[in-house]
Amino acid sequence: MAHSADGPRAHDLLLSYEPLSAHGACWYYVWKALAATGAQNDLGGTRTAYRAWQQSQGKHTDRNPREGALIFLGKRTRDGNMDGDVFIAGAYDGDHAATDQPTWGKTGRTTIAERMRLTGREYLGWTDHAGNAPIKLGSVPSPSGNISKTQRKTAALVNRRNDPSTKHAALKNPLTKGTVGNFVGWKHGEKVSGNDVWFKGISGDWFWSGGFTSKSTSGLKDLNAPAPKPKPSNTPKPSDVLGWEWTGIQRMLKADFDYTGKIDNKPGAGTKKAFRRFTSYKGYSTRANGWPLAITATFNVNDVKAAEVWLRDNWDYDGKIDGIPGPKMHAAWNRAEKANGAAYAWVK
Repeated sequence: MAHSADGPRAHDLLLSYEPLSAHGACWYYVWKALAATGAQNDLGGTRTAYRAWQQSQGKHTDRNPREGALIFLGKRTRDGNMDGDVFIAGAYDGDHAATDQPTWGKTGRTTIAERMRLTGREYLGWTDHAGNAPIKLGSVPSPSGNISKTQRKTAALVNRRNDPSTKHAALKNPLTKGTVGNFVGWKHGEKVSGNDVWFKGISGDWFWSGGFTSKSTSGLKDLNAPAPKPKPSNTPKPSDVLGWEWTGIQRMLKADFDYTGKIDNKPGAGTKKAFRRFTSYKGYSTRANGWPLAITATFNVNDVKAAEVWLRDNWDYDGKIDGIPGPKMHAAWNRAEKANGAAYAWVK
């Protein structure tokens, strides 16, 4: 039986987990926060955010998540990676709690657009469940009444500042209670009472959003500096394996695993499907990933892990099962390639 989680509490818990000991583990920490507030179901063993999205009820595809909801991102555009990303909705866009935000090992608040830029992933939507466990949600405050999307109404006296902080004395002419102000944008600044969102007025002055009836950034320009581009990584990528020697392995796949293409050392769609058929039938993918891989024209980190298990069992690979095609895996691959090429030399 599934037990519900308290979404707003999980949001605050997630922010408290800094510093993070594991990087790139968004779903692990989000589930940890949900479980701490009561969630119970079978999603605890789920490995990626995208798998959690697939398995969760209560999906919505708009960009107006309620407080405490789970927000999901999917495919990474630069390489097609489908591990996904998940974070917990806050009370407004700019208050969403995320891991490795804005840098590795940190937790922080973000907007949906900012998180998409940081991760390079496409927006999927939000859910009011984690798997089949309901999430108790709060609400999203938004501007109301006859005011425009770039206006906000003060709930109390609000000081104006030269910058988004209280480090310097307030300027003259604060906004009195009930004033409707006009704003050109927003950014993160000094955190006051747990809220670091500041509005920039048409005057160029800054106002802390906590003094307004709505703290929402909806309709305002995001004035935060663009997230720094990630530094190029020297870590081997799954796609590197596609540049290795495949002739002998193609011969084996053609003989035993329904590969019908050419023996051309070019691992295209047919080769990728046949390789998945091979690793799934032999049990390598299940042992590496916990489940057999779908027979699709894909080659990603899960295929590398399955190949590592195959090479460890048969071709003296003594490295980690980590999905990183390093020198040890390459050497074992070459041994397998040479042996299969000789054993299946008759396959044309």
